[in-house]
Parts: sequence; structure tokens; C-alpha cells
Amino acid sequence: MSGIEKLQRNWYVMIVPAGVIIALLGSVGLPMLFPALNSSRFRFGLIIAVVVVFGAVAGWRAWRGRRNAGAIAEGIATPDQGEADAAAVSTRLREALAELRKASGRRKNYLYAKPWYVIIGPPGAGKTSAFLNSGLRFPYADGALKGEGGTRNLDFWFTDDAVLVDTAGRYTTQDSDPRGDAKGWERFLTLLRRTRPLEPVNGIIVTIGVDMLVSEDRERIDAHAAAIRRRLHELRSTLRVAAPVYLLLTKADLLEGFGDFFADLAADGRRAVLGGTLAIDEPVTAATMTAAFDRMVEAIDARTAKRLQDEPDRQRRSRIIGFSAQLLSLRERFARLVGGMLPEDDAPGHRLRGFYFASSKQEGSPIDRLLASLATSYDGIASPAATTRTRAFFLNRLFAEVMFPEAGLVEPEPVVQRRRHLANIGGIAAFAAVAIVMLFLWDGSFQANKGLQAADLSGARAAAAAITASGADLAEVRADDPDLEQMLPVLDRLRALPGGYAAQLSGRPSWRMRLGLYQSGHAQAARATYLEALQRIMLPRLLLELEQALRTDAQTPIRLYDPLKTYLMLGGYGPIDARAVGAWVRNDWATTALPGADREDVRRRLTVHLDALLADDDLGRVWANRRAPLDGRLLAQSRAAVIGLPLADRAYAMLRQRAAASGHPDWLASAVMAESDGRAFRNGDTVMALSVPWFFTRDGYKRAFGPGLADIGAELDRDLWVLGSDGAKVSVRDQLTAINDTVARSYAQDYIAAWDHVLATPQPANYFGDRQALGSFTRTPSPLRTLLDQTVKNTTLGTSQTASTRFDAGTAIQAHFRPAAAFTRGEAGAPPPVDALVQAVRQAASAASAGAMPGANVGGDALRGQFASALGDLSTAGVSAPPQLQSFVGGIGRNGRGAAARTTETMLNDQYSATILASCRTTTNRRFPFDAAATTEVSPAELQRVYGNNGEIDGFIRGNLQPLLVQA
Repeated sequence: MSGIEKLQRNWYVMIVPAGVIIALLGSVGLPMLFPALNSSRFRFGLIIAVVVVFGAVAGWRAWRGRRNAGAIAEGIATPDQGEADAAAVSTRLREALAELRKASGRRKNYLYAKPWYVIIGPPGAGKTSAFLNSGLRFPYADGALKGEGGTRNLDFWFTDDAVLVDTAGRYTTQDSDPRGDAKGWERFLTLLRRTRPLEPVNGIIVTIGVDMLVSEDRERIDAHAAAIRRRLHELRSTLRVAAPVYLLLTKADLLEGFGDFFADLAADGRRAVLGGTLAIDEPVTAATMTAAFDRMVEAIDARTAKRLQDEPDRQRRSRIIGFSAQLLSLRERFARLVGGMLPEDDAPGHRLRGFYFASSKQEGSPIDRLLASLATSYDGIASPAATTRTRAFFLNRLFAEVMFPEAGLVEPEPVVQRRRHLANIGGIAAFAAVAIVMLFLWDGSFQANKGLQAADLSGARAAAAAITASGADLAEVRADDPDLEQMLPVLDRLRALPGGYAAQLSGRPSWRMRLGLYQSGHAQAARATYLEALQRIMLPRLLLELEQALRTDAQTPIRLYDPLKTYLMLGGYGPIDARAVGAWVRNDWATTALPGADREDVRRRLTVHLDALLADDDLGRVWANRRAPLDGRLLAQSRAAVIGLPLADRAYAMLRQRAAASGHPDWLASAVMAESDGRAFRNGDTVMALSVPWFFTRDGYKRAFGPGLADIGAELDRDLWVLGSDGAKVSVRDQLTAINDTVARSYAQDYIAAWDHVLATPQPANYFGDRQALGSFTRTPSPLRTLLDQTVKNTTLGTSQTASTRFDAGTAIQAHFRPAAAFTRGEAGAPPPVDALVQAVRQAASAASAGAMPGANVGGDALRGQFASALGDLSTAGVSAPPQLQSFVGGIGRNGRGAAARTTETMLNDQYSATILASCRTTTNRRFPFDAAATTEVSPAELQRVYGNNGEIDGFIRGNLQPLLVQA
């Protein structure tokens, strides 16, 4: 095989250019047809995809080749158990494999890269001699990968172009040891089928010696043909392929006249082919085979005249003349052999490609087929003397130019072929389906990206129109320009541009948008437009807000530090702390710039834009040197005011600012109390709205104040840049060592004030007249108990004292709220006083309710006594209340006394109506002198009984009213 042919048959040589062409067409051609694909990312991705796909296929082929080659080598090198010469054969096979692999450059598929031809035939057919003397090159391990001593089992001959598998003759005839020979043959076929499923063999060479064809009778010829037919059938049924069959008639030199007829041939002539090759589409029948045989004989006849003319020797001339007849004498036996091997009525199988005469060496006496029949009758006919020569005839080109080039003629069985055909159709259909689906997907992606471009353009135009309509100046923002609330719709519109900032923040675009067509350039442009708008719209207006805050708080230096620092950071004059800036801006919006619940949505939307602005790594790029033109005069005045502020106050303000910026939630009464708990207090809404900054909670004390106090000095030193050149003065730095005590005192003072406010805020409801308020207050746990529990929990602190602090804030706070803790938790196992207070309120309210019921005047003294006792218990329970709750407890007492007075009044009214009022009416009704028209007068005795001394009225006053009167 020529070098060009080898290159053409090399998969890698063909597939690499194909991959390059596909990559070039995809990366260059597609962008020319579809401009939307004209991006370096798409081209690079397509090239990578082609490389990955072709690399995966190449890797799979290499892996399959290595696996199959390893299976072949293992199967060959592993001897059958129980054979006497198994060890020697195995050793020889391993040595040959090692040499073959070494010579092939240690390629993993060194046994699987060539076509395979199986040679079968009866013993003594001259198979091995034909190969050794064929002129083929056997470059590896002395030519063969074989056992020892001829062809005992299998010989593997590795030529440059093919692998020739020479089977032992006993595998064909299977007459010496039928069971063992059949087992070895089946093992060989199984190995081929397992390791080379697509093309186990590429051709079958059937060898028959001419001496057998000449000397043996018809029964032996038929037996050889039947054995070969069975082997061919087993090859087909086991390997499931139909391979071309080549009938090689060896030892042709034993025909009388062969050597003399071809004695004039040079080396090139001896490499020619003697025989007949059938056309691919020509049917194989007895007629076609005999016709091909006759054509070969005619070619011999055509050469006879020239040979006779060139040959001077009379005996040789006689043999030359008879050589044609010798061939013709084989015609009948040849046809019988071929008909027995591949009968016409047999099932479709292997196809006979041709028959060929060859001679590997001239050894033995030629046989005169015409005279052989006379040998039995005439003893005077002697055989020619035996000769031995080693010139090969008609072998080299037979292998190299006839058999090996037809390696691709092997075909699978019809069933297998149909299966593969269906698989190919399925593969093509699947590829077409995938291609159609991809076209639809690409069309959808193209339309989606086209819509993205249109939507971006429309959104940009709408935003530009909104900016124009607002009258905003994007180059220079003045105080009379639209404020942030007015510019909010523009920012919302720019943020929501398709594929822009909001879309990218929520994740990658949908797979329909990608598929290699995603217009990332448009998306990035939309994102950049929004970020640019933040720098030109939001950032200048934040600076204006900060300037306003600096002016407003000019007389309150302690409130200037945070806005001053934020002003400098946003202006580009110091390292930006996004969390601190965000905390100050959001607090300013909530309290000053955009206050009120009706603007909650505005603040929420602006916060989203603020976070995007502060996340921009190139903040301030719209200004020269990334520094804003700040108000220098205002800046100098603010710095002067802050420098005049004690450094401890500044440090405390920094701690509060950092805690506020941490994002931790504040303590909220509404988060720890039920919604209905507000009914327990007269100012329930105010109580439920109570809040304490996280900085003044137990968690804030542990995580913010304690660590912050330890490094506040270093932080102040770092932030001296806020003060400008004056911050580096020695007088300022000297204060850093003495600020912790003052900061701790300020913290403790504000901490105590925050929780004092929590306890002092609740006001008692009318528990003696409002049953819902009473029920809410006296439930378990009481809302008052909940507030106390939360207060005690957040004011029971450990020590935070450090080496640089003499005043311990935690100890001071805990000491201040120790009465509240005792009131809430009790002491020495006693029940908590707060529970006693709630119980006293419940009992007093119950007594008040009993006195207000109809008929309460009956036993009124007892009811009044019960009520008075309950009020006394209430007063006693309130004695131990902490100072923060004294007002609350006093309010309950006042309400109780008022309820007691109302109850007594009710009871007296009822008693008066039932006794005094009834007696007066009886005495005066239609009686003279109280009724001038009456005919009956009141007797003195009746007047004395009602109105006289010790009468009913006098008794009612002494018994009911006199104890209630305050006498001077």
C-alpha cells in the first residue's frame, strides 16, 4: 500500500481537516450570514465545541482500539488449560507481542489497526510455505506471532498491510481429535467475534495442494470440500459476516511442465497472478468458475508458442506442450472441489472471489496427470527425479494487489446489515431531528434577542424622554433640579432595561436567549447605562442631601460627624464604607428627606438603587480624578465644628453609626408581644410601637460595643482623614488614649435611657371598667410581664471592662435595672412580685364588678370591705415595683380608688332609693301640708319617724354617709 493510500485510510488524517473546515465554516460563514453571530465569544465557543466533539470521538475510538487490542493480545497469549505445550506457546506469544508492540511505537491498538485474513485448509496444503516465500515483508518478531513447531494451533503473520491468521490444518479437517480441534476452532472464532465485532475478518483464504487435487480420489476431494464448507459456514454463523473467499491452489510446481513452462520468468514475472478473479457482480456458479478456468488455460495456450520457440531443449519442449493439457485435466476435479465448497443451492454466504495457482518452492517430483493413470498398467513409466528449489511463483501480487486491496468487501449478515442500516437511518433521522430542533431553537433565540434589542432601544428612548421632560441636567446638578423622588421613575426604567442590571442581578438569561446568540453587548450596554445614570442622577443628589444635613446640624457638632464622613466618602476624598454610607442615607430618608409611611415604597425603591450605586467599583468616575466638586466652605465649617467636639463624643458616634450600619434588627415590642397585648394599656399603640436600637440590646452589647470599645482608638486614628490637616495634630492624637471611659459612660447612659423608656411608656387601662383591657392585662404571661422579661434579659449583662477602661458599662446598666430584675424574677424562691401585682388587679377588678351588679346594696358593707381589702393588696403589691413602674402602679391605684368610690356611690344610691326615698314618698304623697289640696295630713309621729332626730334620714346619714365624709 502506498503512502498516499495509507494517509487516505487514516481516520485522523481525514477527520482533522474536516474538523478544521467545519470550525472555519461555522466561525466565519455563519457570522457572514447572520450578523448577530458576529462576536468573538460565539466564534471561540464554536471552535471549542468542534474540538471537544471531535476530540471525544477520537478518544472513544482510541479507547475502543486499546480495549479490543488488549482483548486480542490476552486471548492469544493465554494458553488452553491442560495442553502439554501451553507454557512454551504462551512464552513465545508474549515475546512476539512485546516485540510487535515495541516496533509499533507502543501504540495501544497495534493489533487492531490492520485487516485480518484467515487461512484454512487441510494439513500439508503448504499454507505456511506460501506466506514465507511470498515476498511479503514481515517486519515484526521474525515475521510471525506463533506457537512452536509449525502450525500447531495458530500462526499470526504480521505484514506491513495485513494480519494473516494461519490456522492449523486439523482445525479444518477436525479428524485427528474432533472434540479438541472443534473446541480450539470455536475458541478462535469467539475471540475474533468479541474483539472485532464489525469486521472480524476481511477475507478467507482456502488453500488446497495441487498434489491432493491430482492424486486423491473423488471421495477424498468431496470430504475436503465438505470440511471446508462446514468451516466456512461456522465462520459465517459465528462471526456474522460474509467475507470474500480466495481459493489458493498451492504446490502448482508439482504439475508436469510447470517449471519448464515458467522457467523464463524473471522476478517480476514470478510475482504475477495465475488464476481467475470473478467480477464483483458476476454470479458464482459452476459455469462461471469453469469458464474462468478455461480463460486461464487459454492464456497458457497463448503463451505456449512463444515458450516453444524460446526453448531449445527437446524434452523441455515436450513438457511445455503438455502443460496446458495438465491444467485441463484438473478441470473436472477443480469444479467438483468448488461445487462442494460453495454449492449453488446453499444459503447465501461467503462469496468466492477467485482461484489462483501458486508455488512457494519447488520440492518433490512433478506429477504427470495424463500418465498417472497408466502407472498402474505399465511399470516402465518412471517418475521424474525429485528436485528442490525455493523460487516463489504467483504469490506476491496475489496478496498485495488482489486480496489486501479488497479488505472492504466483507459484509455483515443481512440481519446484521439491516440492523446497522436501521441504526444508520435512525442516526441520520436523529441528527436531522436534532438539526431541525436546533434550527427552531436558534430561530426562537434569534427572535428573542432581536426583541431584546428592540426593547432596549425602546426603553432607552423612553428614559431619555423622561429625563428631557423632567428638565434634569445630567452634567451639573443644582439645588432647584428635580430631586431623587422625582427622578425615581427614570432610574426604575433604566434599571429594568431588558438584559440590563436587574436582569443580570437575578441570574443568567434564559437558555432560549443564549444558544450562542445572546447579545451580551447590548445587555452590558444596558447595565452600563444604568450605572452611569446612578452616577449622574443619584450621586449628586445624595451630595446635595448631605450638604443640607451639614447645614441643618451645624449647631449640633455631635450630629455632624456621620454626614461629614459620608459626604467625603461619596465625594471621593476617602475610602468608602458602603455599609456606613447606606445606613446614614437610609436613616436620613426615613427621618428627614422622605419621612412618613406614605413614602415607604419610595424609600424601598430608592434603597435598591442606592445599593447598586455603592456596589459600583468605579464610583465617582463622572468627575475629574474621581473627586466631586464639594462645597469647600461648608466642608471647612463642618470640620471645624467636629474638631471642636470632644473626641470621646466622636468615638461614641462612630460606634453607634457602625452598629446601625451592621444591618442587625432593632428590638421591637411588636416582635415579642401578641397583637392583642396592646389592649392591656391605655396607650397600646404607643407601647406596641416601642423600639430599641440593636446597639442597646444584649446582642449589641456583646457584638458591637465590647469589640468596638477595644479598637475604637485605632479606628479613630484611621478616620482622622475626615478632619483634614487638623486631624494629624498632636493635640488630637493625645486624646485617643483617654476616651474609653467617657464612651462607656455615654453608652451606659443611653442604654439605661432606652430601656427606662420601655418600662415608663405603658399606661394602665381602666381595668375596673373595661373587661377586654382586664383580660389582656391578666392573661398568662401578662403583657407587663413580657416587657419586664425583655428588659431584664437585655439589661443583665456581663462585664466588658478592659485594661484601658475603669468604668464598666455592663455593671452600671445591670445595677440600674436590679430592682426591675427583682420585681420580675423574685428573690430566694419567692413568687415574682409582678405576678402578685397582676393577681391583685384581677381580684380588685372582680370586687368592683361584684359591687356594680344589681342588688349589691344587700350586704353592701361586706362588698365594700372586700373591695377595700383588694385595693389594699394592690397597694402592697405595687410597693416593690421598680421606679420605672411606679407611675404605672400609681395609676392602677388611682383607678381602683375611683372605681371604689363609684361602687360606693352606686350602693348608697340604691340603698337610699330603697329606704329613705320610699319613706319620704309615703309620708308626703297627697298628705297635708305637703299637698295643699290633700284632705289627709301627716301625723307628727310619722314626721318624727322619717325626719326627726334619730329618724330614718338621720340614721342613714350616720350609718352610711358619715364614715365617708372628711371632717376638718
